[in-house]
Amino acid sequence: MTGNGPMEKVRRIEATDCSIGPQEMRQRLLKTVMGARLDTPAEFVILTGCRSPAGFIHLSHLVKLLNYYAVDYTFLSEETCCGNSFLDGLDSSAETGEAGLLADYARNFEGRNLDRIRKLGAGKIVTACPGCNTRYNQFQAHGDVEILYYTQLLARYAKDIRLDSEVNFYEGCHKHHRLPGFKIDIQSSRALVKGMQALDVTDIPNYCCRNLAEKIFEKANTGTIVTPTSCCWSFLTNQAKPDSPDVLTLTQLMCRSLGIE
Repeated sequence: MTGNGPMEKVRRIEATDCSIGPQEMRQRLLKTVMGARLDTPAEFVILTGCRSPAGFIHLSHLVKLLNYYAVDYTFLSEETCCGNSFLDGLDSSAETGEAGLLADYARNFEGRNLDRIRKLGAGKIVTACPGCNTRYNQFQAHGDVEILYYTQLLARYAKDIRLDSEVNFYEGCHKHHRLPGFKIDIQSSRALVKGMQALDVTDIPNYCCRNLAEKIFEKANTGTIVTPTSCCWSFLTNQAKPDSPDVLTLTQLMCRSLGIE
């Protein structure tokens, strides 16, 4: 029996609980479900990161905003990890040489995405994930490619949006993405929230959402928590109880304010 026979397919499905691979699933989510553009020449290439397709709400609303503002963008049909999967939690002080080896792997993975981006003629990367933004800024292997966090891009377009509501704002501690070259822009997300006229915003302390979600819920006094960070949204919603506050992504809130949710 060949490696492509029926039983080989059965074994693959049993091993992954799915009939298609992760890249194909990602492509279906982006193109068929979200209606996003893939592999087209554009000014901005949006990088989803490893987590974003799972954090479907954030990414799907980002696509709606990009289309609403007529941004010249595209996604990659194939995207490799930014390198964070190799380096997250690594003890860089170890004397085994492991850190340097894994850093080389990480740069190689990042480089694959950069090659795809350059082939599309794009000069700007927009990351939907803060971890990706941190890694691309850390490596500085791109040189000719500008790196933006998605909030920085939206801040260029979002004008005159209004939502009469009260929300709690939770930026996220970004603890698990902090590096010596940590550069994530936390001001643009605040500017976007503050720019929604008539929106009454109260801050929540940046407790870690992985370990202290209950404390975050306790500090919310409006019934709605808004976060710009897709992984924070995922951790909070996964730990929410029936009586916990609603948790919205910033992109979700912006769509709601524009009437395009």
